[in-house]
Formats: sequence, structure tokens, C-alpha cells
Amino acid sequence: MSGKSMLHLFLLAVSAGSSGSALAVNPALEAKARAADPAYQQAEADDPKPVHPGAGWLRQVDTFLSNFNCASSDFGDDLVALDNLNGLEDVLRKHVAEIPDLRAEAKYHELLKAWLLKRLRNEGGLTKEQLGNLLTADPGISTAEQLENFKRQAEIGNRLGEAEDTHDGMALCEAVRDSFLYDWQTSTDRADRLAVLNAALEAEANRLGITLK
Repeated sequence: MSGKSMLHLFLLAVSAGSSGSALAVNPALEAKARAADPAYQQAEADDPKPVHPGAGWLRQVDTFLSNFNCASSDFGDDLVALDNLNGLEDVLRKHVAEIPDLRAEAKYHELLKAWLLKRLRNEGGLTKEQLGNLLTADPGISTAEQLENFKRQAEIGNRLGEAEDTHDGMALCEAVRDSFLYDWQTSTDRADRLAVLNAALEAEANRLGITLK
């Protein structure tokens, strides 16, 4: 498969990690869009509070990211033998570890944000406009950061394609590893930004005397 085709497929895959980021460049636009999201209009008062993935999950992530031994010829050979990386999970399970959900913390904060907004609307009586104003506490992602992310995606995608074309097992392993490291970093950055927003939402809920449990 050509490097160009591999790059295209790779960018399709990693773009999921940055979905929704474009609006985050402008907090006001994101606030308006988020406040109008149907997910915030259909809450039930007894929704359970989201649970953080926890220390066990973080250990799984650390184990997975640190266990890549790209000097292993067996590992490289198994990667090169794949057709367009189909079956990658099985190879990684054999040589590294089970692939953890690298975006679990960002997903947790997304769910927590939605849960807090529901509490603020249902129990605090806040309007869409008031909720939108609160959402501007999200620091967002700058255009420069987005550009750097796209450049990083392209660089890793090119390496994946070139390594497949040349059947270079070590280079393919390193590119695969770096794609997971990229996903981990971008999702961690997103989680950190959401944590800032959620802290502001929690502060407003506490100010209004809403019990968060």
C-alpha cells in the first residue's frame, strides 16, 4: 500500500481524537453550540455522576505505552506481515499489552460536563444563555496548537506509510507507538482543558446550593 494512502487512512483514524476541537478555538462559539446540544436538553434528575477511570486504568496506559520494544525483530516482522495494519490489536496484545482506552479521562470529563450542566439547568434553573456563559470557562485550543497537531498527525502518517512501503519493521513499530503517544497526549490535553471548565461548573453549582453526588 502506498504511503499516501496509508497517510489518508491514518488521518481519518486520528481525527476522531480532535473532533470538536475547531469550535474550541472560539469559546463563545463553542458555548453557543454546546448549550444548544440536545444532550443537555434531555436529562433526568437521577442521572448518576460519572466515575473517573481511576488509577488502575492509568497503570494500564503506562504499561501499554512503555512496553513497546521496537528492537524486537519478531515484533517488527509481525507488524510488517499485516495488511494495512488489519489485525494490529492482536499483534499488540501479543508483543505489548491490551490496548487501553487512551481517551477514557477525556470521555469522563465530557460526561461530567454534561452531568453538571444538567444539574445546573434542572436544579439551578439556569437558562441556555446562562449555561453558555459558563461554558466560556473552557480555555479551548489555540489555532497554533491545532496546526501543530495536524502537522504531527501528518508526520506520523507519512512515517507509517513509508515504513509499510519499505517493510521496515522497526520504523513501523516506532510510528505505531508514536501514533498512540500522540493520541494519549491530545486526549490528556483535552481532559485538562475540560477539568478547568468542570471546576467552574462545580463552583457555580456549589454557589447555588446544588448537591453534587
